[in-house]
Amino acid sequence: MSAVRRPRSVIGDTTPAVPPELAPEPSVQALVHGQQQGQWWWTVLRKVSYGITDSGTLQRAAQMPIHTAYARHDPLPDWVGSDAGRAGSMKAVPEPRAFQTGTDVVVRAHAASEQPVRTLLAGLAVGRHTHKVRVFGERRSRRVGERVEFSEPSLFQSVPLRTELAYGGFDPVALRAALAGIEARMDPVSWRRGRAFLQDTLPTTVPVAYARNPVGMGYVADAVPEALHDVALPRIELERDLLTPDRFAQGQALQWLQRPVPAGLDFMDMRMFPRTAMFGLPPPGFEVGTSDCPEVVWGQVPPDFSRGNVLTAEDADAALAVHPDAARCAPIGLRLPRLTGLEPVSLIALRADRPRWDFALPGERPVFEVPGQGPLPGNLFQVFIDVDARRVELLWAASWKADGELQPGEDQRVLRTVHTRAEALT
Repeated sequence: MSAVRRPRSVIGDTTPAVPPELAPEPSVQALVHGQQQGQWWWTVLRKVSYGITDSGTLQRAAQMPIHTAYARHDPLPDWVGSDAGRAGSMKAVPEPRAFQTGTDVVVRAHAASEQPVRTLLAGLAVGRHTHKVRVFGERRSRRVGERVEFSEPSLFQSVPLRTELAYGGFDPVALRAALAGIEARMDPVSWRRGRAFLQDTLPTTVPVAYARNPVGMGYVADAVPEALHDVALPRIELERDLLTPDRFAQGQALQWLQRPVPAGLDFMDMRMFPRTAMFGLPPPGFEVGTSDCPEVVWGQVPPDFSRGNVLTAEDADAALAVHPDAARCAPIGLRLPRLTGLEPVSLIALRADRPRWDFALPGERPVFEVPGQGPLPGNLFQVFIDVDARRVELLWAASWKADGELQPGEDQRVLRTVHTRAEALT
């Protein structure tokens, strides 16, 4: 008799490629539509790419296309222990959006030091705005009697500033408890049929996983004694919101809102709070309309960022549950007011050979000549800085009122009529 094979998980499978005949050509331009208060708007976007020299000057470089799909980073080679090679964070997210109230800044980098250190303060300043992260060597929790302690960080010289190494992840003790509880309520046949699916999906489900960052490390859902010992702790944290032994060992599964905000520099994807709530998908433990949370207090999301639940709203109201800024993809701390494109930038401890690396945004913007609309100066939607590749990409956009939504293929027809020129900023 042949052996029965366990059903294969598809959770980690690569998303199938879009058929070539349906995939849009990579382009530095895009045209999208959106609706606000019953009015349709069309938005043209253009990405402009520059190389950054060691002396801090920007020069036009090979032009990178606007990202139109999600793409994951390759697995990290230096994860802790049993998690080595784990992946999860996004290397690219869909960038086109019709509306945005400020400028997103996204950074890809390593915290780096010429000499081995146990902790390091890294980050950046853009104009008057600063973003600081505290970087640690490998640490683990220790339960000593009724107390919890953190081990001394190990020495390091370089740490990738990726979401996988920030506070978050899932709690294996809570996962085992959830699976045992479900099994106890199911008959044996149903359990055998559903076990593989549950084992694959529960590690990304709140509150087994951290709502703000399901791919991180150091999160404990319910502070029971067996969950507090020998946990790999986050390597990067916000300097203003550090994890402490007391915070680590407090709280219950649905009391996650006041836990540390994960440190981020790279793209925030839509699985992460507050973007989940902004898309009308509030996670368990969060009450729609709540504004008493650090993201609001720090001015990173508007007080009305949570407007409803698309799963429970009436069909006519579902669209109202999605916040106009839901497509913003910068991490908390780098969702800035509108930048002009002239701001100075300082990168701190992001290159071992240059503890501080200064440059200024290029001081030019595109002006879109749209038939029937006249010249439309661009607004700066996004600044993406790839420190390792010595590159900066600026995403500009301009909008106008339209009579209706875009029809299939109409975006390409309109883009062929749009002319773009560069305008110097002063």
